[in-house]
Amino acid sequence: MMTRKNYLMLSLIVSSIALTACSTQQVDSNIEDNEIFFSANELHSRFSSTMLSHRKPGEIAVNSFEAKLRNKVRTELNIDFEYLANASKEELLADLNQADTRLSHFKHATHRGSAQEQLWALLPALPTLEQRKALQVALEERFNESPKLANTQMAELMDLQLNKLFGDFTISLDAFTPETEKFETSLIKELKSEGLNISARRPSLILEYFIDTYSDQGEVELIADFELKNRSNQTFHTLSSVTTYSSAGGLQAQKDAFSFLANDIAEQLIEKSTARINNVNRVK
Repeated sequence: MMTRKNYLMLSLIVSSIALTACSTQQVDSNIEDNEIFFSANELHSRFSSTMLSHRKPGEIAVNSFEAKLRNKVRTELNIDFEYLANASKEELLADLNQADTRLSHFKHATHRGSAQEQLWALLPALPTLEQRKALQVALEERFNESPKLANTQMAELMDLQLNKLFGDFTISLDAFTPETEKFETSLIKELKSEGLNISARRPSLILEYFIDTYSDQGEVELIADFELKNRSNQTFHTLSSVTTYSSAGGLQAQKDAFSFLANDIAEQLIEKSTARINNVNRVK
C-alpha cells in the first residue's frame, strides 16, 4: 500500500518531469522559428556592406558619386536597426511586403532622355529600395528567411538601372573665357577625385565656369562661378564660391583650394538630388 509520503514524492517527480517537458517544448518552438540573435550593430554592418543586394559588395566604387548619394539616402532614411534586431518575423514580413508594394509607385519612371533626365526620374525610388534591402537583411540574418515578393524582379531591374544611369552620368567642362581655361586641368582632377565622371562625349550636364585669382598681402583669393546646364541648354544648377589660401603654400595650397571647389560642386549635386527625392516622395 502506498503511503501518503510516497504519494507526495511521486507527485513531485511527475510534476518535475512535466515542467522539464514544457521547457524542452518551448526551446524546440524557438528552434523551429530558426531565429538567430543579431544585434542592431551587426545588422547595420551587414546592411552597410551591401550596396546592391543582388550583386557582390564592392561593385560600386567607394568614393563614387553613386556611393555617396546612396549613403546620403540611407542616412536620411534613419533606419531603426534596434527595431530590425528585435521585431518579430511577422512584423518584418509585413513591413517588407509594404515596401515591396510601394515600388509599384515608381514603375512608370521615364526611360527616355539623357542619363541625367532618366536618373532624375528614377531617383525617388531609391529610399524604398534601400528600406526594402534593410528588411531583407534582417529576415535573412535573424530567421534565414528569403520570402518571395511580388516585385522582386522590378526591384532588381530598378537597382541595376540606377547603377547604369549613375555610370552614364557625365559632366563636361566649358570655360566662360580663354583665360579661365588654364584652371581646367586642376578642376577636372579634383572633380574626378570627388567621384564624378568627367567626359566631353555626350555629357549629361555641361559645367560652364569662370575662375580667377587675386593676390593680396600674401594671400590668394580664388573666385569661381559655375553654371550647370543640361543638354537642352537649360540651367540645372548654379553656384559661386570664394576661397582664400596662403600664397606661401604654393601649388599644394592651390590644389587644396580646387579640392574645396570640387567638393562644393559634388555636395551641391547630392543635395539637389536628395531634395528631388524628398519632394517626389512627399507627394506619393
